[in-house]
Amino acid sequence: MTSIRSFPASSGAAAIILLIHGCARNDLSVHALFLTPPSRVVPYPSLRLTTADRLGVSYEGIAEDAGKAASLPGFALSLDAEFGTLPESTFEKLKSQYCAWSDTKSRVKWDEGREYTLLDFLPPIMQAVSGKHFQSTRSKQK
Repeated sequence: MTSIRSFPASSGAAAIILLIHGCARNDLSVHALFLTPPSRVVPYPSLRLTTADRLGVSYEGIAEDAGKAASLPGFALSLDAEFGTLPESTFEKLKSQYCAWSDTKSRVKWDEGREYTLLDFLPPIMQAVSGKHFQSTRSKQK
C-alpha cells in the first residue's frame, strides 16, 4: 500500500510529503520524507543554461542555499534561474525545449507581466521536488 500525506514541521524543516510504503502485519511503516529545509535565496552567477543561451534568452542564476540544514552536504544548493517577464513566443520556446524529454509537460500558462523561473518550464514532478531534501529512515543522514 502506498499513500502520500502532509505532516507538520519537524526539526525546523517543513515536512512536505511523507511516503508510506509497506503493510507488514497490517500496520504502515514510514520509510522516507521529502523535507523543505530552512534556506535563503542567493545569487548564483556561474549558472549556465545552454538551451536559454542558444535561444538568446537572458536570465540570472539563483540558488536556495540550505547550508548546514541540508540532509546531505552535496545537496545544500537547489539551483534555479530567473527569466523575468517574457513575451509569449519566448515562453513557448522555453517550455517546448525544457519539457521536450518528458512525457509530462509543465502546466504553467503564459501570463503577461508574470516573472518566470526555469522551474516553471520543467515537468511537474521536478517542480514538486525542487528545493526538497529526501530523508530516508533506512540510511544515516543528519
